[in-house]
Amino acid sequence: MTLLDLKRINGCLSRLIEDNNGAFRARSTAWQKIELDHEESIFYGCMRRQVQGLDSEELAAFEEAMDLFFDNAKFKSTEHIKRFLSMMTTVFKMPECDLSKVDLWEAENKEHSDHRPGFVHLGVWEGKRRHDFPSPHVIESSLEEVLALLQNDDLHPIEKAARVWYEIVQIHPWDVANKRTGKGIGSMIFLEHGYLPPLISEKGEAERFGRLFIEGFEKEDGYKSFVEFIAHAVEKTQQTEHYSAD
Repeated sequence: MTLLDLKRINGCLSRLIEDNNGAFRARSTAWQKIELDHEESIFYGCMRRQVQGLDSEELAAFEEAMDLFFDNAKFKSTEHIKRFLSMMTTVFKMPECDLSKVDLWEAENKEHSDHRPGFVHLGVWEGKRRHDFPSPHVIESSLEEVLALLQNDDLHPIEKAARVWYEIVQIHPWDVANKRTGKGIGSMIFLEHGYLPPLISEKGEAERFGRLFIEGFEKEDGYKSFVEFIAHAVEKTQQTEHYSAD
C-alpha cells in the first residue's frame, strides 16, 4: 500500500460527505476534547481570535486588547482572567459569566510541575480542551511510518490493523473522513487475515471507543489501550457472528 492508495481510499469514503479527491489537508486542524461551557467558550474564542460580528474599529480595539492580554506569558492570574471575562461579556453584550469557574481552572494546574497558586497555566488550560494534530508538512512522513507497520511481520494482524487505524486518526491527514478511512483500512487488514471487523454497537463500548483516541493524545504509547480494546471487540464479534451463522 502507498500514499496514493491512502488518498484513493479516503477519496472514495469521503464522497459520502463531500466531493473530495483524497488530497491531504493543507491547513492546521484540532480536535476539541470537551464541550466548552459559556465561560470556556468566551475565553477560548478570545485566545484563538475567533470573535465575530465586529466592525473594523471594534475589531482593531479587540486585537489590541488581545495582544496585551495574551502576551506570550504562560500564566495569567485568576483575578486578571475574571476582570477580562467581565469586560468581554460587557463589550459583546453576552450573559454574565460565573467567575467562580476560573478558580476551578487554576485547580487544574495543581499536578503540573509549573503550578503557581492563584494563576492559570494557559498551555495546560488549552491542552485539556483542545488537541492540535500534526502540521500539514509532516503528514506524508508520518504516514510513511504508518505504512511501514504493514510490512512488519512481527505484528499480529489484529495489532497491525488496530495500530494503522489508530495512527491514521491521530495524524488526521484529511479534512474529512479520517476515522472512516482508518476503520476502512483496518477492516481490509482484518478480512485479509480471516477476521471479521469488530462490531462496536453497544453504547458503553462506543463511548469508550471515542475516549481512547482522546486519551491517546496525552500518552506516547496511547495506541496500546486502543489495540487491547479492538482485540477484545474482534474476539467478541467472531463469537457472536459464529453463533448467529449456526
